[in-house]
Amino acid sequence: MIEDKVLEKEKHVYYLMNKPTGVVTTVKDEKNRKTVVDLLDEVDKRYRVFPVGRLDFDTAGLLLLTNDGNLNYFLTKPDFGVRKTYLARVEGLVNKHIIRQLKAGVRIENNYLTKKAEARLEEVKVKENSSLVRITITEGKNRQVRQMFEALGYPVKNLTRVEYDFLTLDGVQRGSYRELSIHEVKKLYAHTKKTKI
Repeated sequence: MIEDKVLEKEKHVYYLMNKPTGVVTTVKDEKNRKTVVDLLDEVDKRYRVFPVGRLDFDTAGLLLLTNDGNLNYFLTKPDFGVRKTYLARVEGLVNKHIIRQLKAGVRIENNYLTKKAEARLEEVKVKENSSLVRITITEGKNRQVRQMFEALGYPVKNLTRVEYDFLTLDGVQRGSYRELSIHEVKKLYAHTKKTKI
């Protein structure tokens, strides 16, 4: 019985969650707000997982959770430049000039110039005075995507992470999660070795 418990604790698990807004990306919250771990089934909580990186309280989308400290280290270390793609609904009518600025890098908090990004205008709603932009970054400064748009005069209304490296939200409803396959875990480890910048 004790051996089973030890083995259970040592087993590495990997979950891909579609985080809703209004949930904190921590294991516990001193303000008693709902955390991403609260969204797990009781049977999955026993593995004592933690989030890989973070998504803001008001940001939704793809979040990995694991108890594998090595993979967490590789995926969150800035040197490895893991690609993270977001859909940002912003106030204002974004044009090609703004997209070029996002691609080149934007000066945000503490006069930091972000690395080059991929950006594409998906939709402009003139009547609603809003735009939808797909943006991919390889770093993870606190609230970076929001800061980039705000620095250019386009406050973010809604932000969703839709891709993390090769992983997507396909088939995972908001507020639910799935376990990664062994193939996906191996691929993540392989990518961390290849993508070091």
